[in-house]
Amino acid sequence: MAEEEYEEPFGVTVDEKGPVDFVRVNVAILGLKPKSGLFSKSNAVADVDFKQRSLTVKATVCTKGKSKKDASTTKKYMYCVKKLPDTIKPEESYYKFDKDRIILFLRKEKSRSWERELSSGDLDQYVEGEDENAS
Repeated sequence: MAEEEYEEPFGVTVDEKGPVDFVRVNVAILGLKPKSGLFSKSNAVADVDFKQRSLTVKATVCTKGKSKKDASTTKKYMYCVKKLPDTIKPEESYYKFDKDRIILFLRKEKSRSWERELSSGDLDQYVEGEDENAS
């Protein structure tokens, strides 16, 4: 069975400007269109797996050609964080679609700022060779 090919998102930004005790993660996926009305639907499907110290986002985006002659295209994207700065509550974390992005809301287990860890510019705190069971 062949392994699926995924592209990386266009970009990722992280901040604590969302609801209190949440970290907001913007995963940029160009071409993603959210549901825009009662009977419309998004052109994307996402599988988001929140764990206490990690997360995985897999998204499939279908874009139609500009004319009937142009074929539609399907692209698959994946974003993984092996080690978050601290634990989250997966059952209270959620996501939503916006134009050209998926917004993740990670519910922090402890009410503390992640600003120090996020200042490195990366949400993923995993270090190659580090014992994952040490924390």
